[in-house]
Amino acid sequence: MGLDFLLISGEQLASGGGLDGVIRELGKLADNAIRMAVTHRGILVFFDEFDAVAPRRMDSKYRSAVLGTVGRLRGTPKLVLAAATNFYQRLDAATIRAGRFDCHVELPFPDAATLARLIRAFLQHEWLAPRIEDAALAALAGRWAEQRVSVSECRAAVHGAIRAAVRDRGPRPYVLELADLRLPARQTPPQSEEAIGMADWG
Repeated sequence: MGLDFLLISGEQLASGGGLDGVIRELGKLADNAIRMAVTHRGILVFFDEFDAVAPRRMDSKYRSAVLGTVGRLRGTPKLVLAAATNFYQRLDAATIRAGRFDCHVELPFPDAATLARLIRAFLQHEWLAPRIEDAALAALAGRWAEQRVSVSECRAAVHGAIRAAVRDRGPRPYVLELADLRLPARQTPPQSEEAIGMADWG
């Protein structure tokens, strides 16, 4: 698209500073995004884990801040707003209605073959020496597919294994075994991943 990119982690945004702090941070993020849209060729603002930003049950003051932020971004020329969530049913209906987010797309969980390819791709570093046979990897990917593992969970498992190898093993290249790949803890089973977005170039 030829746009600059601003990634906003909903989980990180919602986890610090209390309600007033989050509201202030939303305002700062909107100011920054709008400034980038004005001074650059255009910008894609992407909220990851949007259910942490716009849950169904929100304080009225906070809901007003969220709706105001979305409205400001929506009305900015050369700015594309998008968001993703694993928990679509948790989102506030007013926040994601048409006119704020016009396009809603369901992205199915990756199958076993896709997960195996992703793991191999995430392990492609010159300073890594994976010792993972194809058959064992296929079996692991099959189990993960049955557990409805998302792309982000797969990436987190591989990156966690890499961090552990860098911390505990040496020298380079760092050796990784199949047993090193562990999924991050889940608080709630995920639904299908959902992407929502809009484009308004003014």
